[in-house]
Parts: sequence; C-alpha cells; structure tokens
Amino acid sequence: MDFIVPKTPWELPAYRDAVGREGFVREAAFQEVTENVAGFECRPLRLRDYLALRATQHPLLIGGEVSPGQLLGFLWLLSPGYDPSAARLRKKFYRRSGLVPPKKPLLRLPGLMRLWRWRTLSVLERAGEVLSAARAYIDEALQDWPGSTMQGQDAVYYGEGVAICARLGREYGWAEDLVLDLPMKRVLQYVKEIVSLDRGPAALANPSDQVKADFIRQYQEFAKTQRTATHAGGKP
Repeated sequence: MDFIVPKTPWELPAYRDAVGREGFVREAAFQEVTENVAGFECRPLRLRDYLALRATQHPLLIGGEVSPGQLLGFLWLLSPGYDPSAARLRKKFYRRSGLVPPKKPLLRLPGLMRLWRWRTLSVLERAGEVLSAARAYIDEALQDWPGSTMQGQDAVYYGEGVAICARLGREYGWAEDLVLDLPMKRVLQYVKEIVSLDRGPAALANPSDQVKADFIRQYQEFAKTQRTATHAGGKP
C-alpha cells in the first residue's frame, strides 16, 4: 500500500486531537473546579504546591520510583481538605485511601496468608492505577512549561518561584501571594504570553509539537526512500 503523505500536520488525527486537548485544558484552567485523579478529588496544582514538591524532590516531578508513602503524600497535599497542621486528618485520609498495604497476619496460617496476599495485590493494583492518573495530572498541569526561557542567563542565582513571581509581578503588578496561589495551568500560560512578546512563537513549545515532529521525521524518511529508489532506477 502506498504511503500517503499529508500536506500539513493538521491532516493527522493525532495532531488535531492533541491540539484540541491542549486548548481545552487551557480554557478549563480558569474554572474554579477540582480535578479527579483516579477517584481522588484534587485541587488544581498551584505554584505553591509545585514548589513544595520540588523542595522535597518528589519523584512525580523529577522522575524515579514512587513509594506508597510518596503517592499518599502527593494526594494529601492536593486534597481540598489539606491542612499541614492536622495530623489526625492526614491519618484519616491515608486510612480511607485504600492505598495502604495490609500488615502480615501474626498467625501465618495458610488461609490468612492467602487473604493477606490477595489484599496486598489489590492495593498494589489500585496504587498503580492512581499513580498513572497522578502522572497524567502532573503532565497536564505543566503542559505549557517553557523550560529555560523562564529564567534566562541568571537562572543559577535564584529559584523558579522567584523567577515566576518576579516575571508576573513586573508584567502585571501582582503580589507574590496571589501568584503562588494561582493554578500552574494558568501561571504557565501567562509566562508563555510574556515570553512570546519577548522572543516570538519560536521560543515556545507544546506537547502536540511531538506529533508534528514525528510527522516531519516520517515524511523525511519517506522522501529519502523515494530518492533512493529513483536513483536506483526504480519508480519514484
């Protein structure tokens, strides 16, 4: 079957879907609603939350294995009922989460051990489902992250929180606390708007650009194959 080359990336359903999804996420970021992470109600990720996760080197941001405790800590931090001083509420949240593996029975009888293994497996399967949803939540919240363009040459002298607060403060006159409490989905759109005025659209990137890049790579490979066939005496 011949390879049909689209004239533009917009002819690719995957690209149209990706761009449409990005647009929906950006518009929905201005609605004061909570988000669903595999059944857990979570607030939109704020700049303040992002900086807290960065400070603890949480693997959901920096990569790596995520322990059950780290996953529960993430869900509690983003819970609408989060209170850093309420240890009893945190323990209650953990207990009701269904993500705490059961303890081994004191009596290692075969029936009890089978029940323990079944319960443990159920918890691990549920944790895997929640972890996948948590990663999607983070990816969506940071889809407009502009990378090094945010801080520039002086990045080593101050942190990301200062860079963002200063940028939005200079541009819009917003106070630090206001910026820290904005959802990241809105913060990063504002930053992108500022960067586009300074450097132009070429400085920006979207997740859908990967679909476009794959299209260009496939087109170049196809064109190369066609040229090789022509030079070898084959049909173009």
